[in-house]
Amino acid sequence: MPKKIVEKLDRLSSKPAVKYGVYLTAVILFFALILIPPILGIIIKWGSMREVFGDSQLLSRALEAVKNSFVIAVTISILDVAAGIPMAWLIARSRSRWINVLDTLADVPFIVPTAVLGYSLLLFWYKPGEISPIFSYSLVSPGWLLVALLHFTFSYPVVVRVIVGALLDYKIEYEQASRTLGAPPFTAARTVTFGIIKPSLIAAFILAFARSISETGATMMVAGAFENGPIFIQNTKDTYVGATVFVSLILIVVSCLIFAAVRILGGKIKLPVKRAWPTLERKVSYSSATFARDGITLLIFLAVVLIPSLFAALPAFEAIPTDACLKPCLACTLGAIIGRALSFLTRLELLSLF
Repeated sequence: MPKKIVEKLDRLSSKPAVKYGVYLTAVILFFALILIPPILGIIIKWGSMREVFGDSQLLSRALEAVKNSFVIAVTISILDVAAGIPMAWLIARSRSRWINVLDTLADVPFIVPTAVLGYSLLLFWYKPGEISPIFSYSLVSPGWLLVALLHFTFSYPVVVRVIVGALLDYKIEYEQASRTLGAPPFTAARTVTFGIIKPSLIAAFILAFARSISETGATMMVAGAFENGPIFIQNTKDTYVGATVFVSLILIVVSCLIFAAVRILGGKIKLPVKRAWPTLERKVSYSSATFARDGITLLIFLAVVLIPSLFAALPAFEAIPTDACLKPCLACTLGAIIGRALSFLTRLELLSLF
């Protein structure tokens, strides 16, 4: 951008009228396009909710769908944060020159459309014979468990990215100071680092929760007979308008209450726990324990996030015949996948990560 244009923009942005005009526009757009429309829609259809209270089966189904939404969202958000912390730590603290490859791969579910992601996970976990003979039976049938795996997969990168950013902005001198006082790495991270980046951990939980509670398209592909809030709304929007309004209202209200509770009470949660276990924490800070932690982290990422996300693209590899086998078979497919995985891990210099 030419220097003169930049200077003009700087002068323009320094004027109070322009600055507050931009703020006011952003606030108006937020209320007009995001906040008011769903609330207004519920108010307009408020009277239609009577049909829900007059049908006990429909009311029970609606409440069950709402319960499923929040159980899945809260559980997956907790698991995402628990699994995302070691992955983010690996990306932010590793000195390997190949860590940028892992950092890039962690964002893969971001670029895969959610509908494709749902289809890919359905193929990987449930329909083995249709595109690949890797598995001879279904691992996970459509239902709540497959929905949980899907929600974990597409919200995991969000959590990792937020925590990586927090760790990169964090002044490591605080942690180094605790190390010089004799604290092992695990104790230093638990008592110093996590306490400072606690707001980012809370933000990661909220973002994972928001993604899980609102996802519909991909969830429909793997839900089967299972219904959560968005699936219930999709299934009843043309037949039971009142039920749709009722579930929408509950989802909005309870989500806002959970958001407010996390924001208010999250800052009061005592992190870290001040009690120390010197012997145990020293053992888990070095050598084999660190190797096992990072190995499990990469295994979860590859087996639950990355490979299932890209599994729908496997036919492109299966279409390439080899000299020994013109038709893809189990041995060929497994060999190709294992070979590519080992090649990737070798290039990534896995041992240097530990």
